[in-house]
Amino acid sequence: MAEIMDNLLGFLPPGGVFIGGAGVAILILAFQFLNKWLHHILKLPWMQEENQRKRKQLEQNANNQQKSN
Repeated sequence: MAEIMDNLLGFLPPGGVFIGGAGVAILILAFQFLNKWLHHILKLPWMQEENQRKRKQLEQNANNQQKSN
């Protein structure tokens, strides 16, 4: 049984490779989180969806008032 396990586990790379891979994955996820956070924080007011909806509504109201005059 031990020989079978050795044969199966012999194809796996050393443990340091797995630890390095996990470290790189954590680093990638951290940079992704930082990027999303900075994108959200530095978003200009006109880029926000709520402000775009308000602007469209104001434009429609202005157009309606011009048509009625």
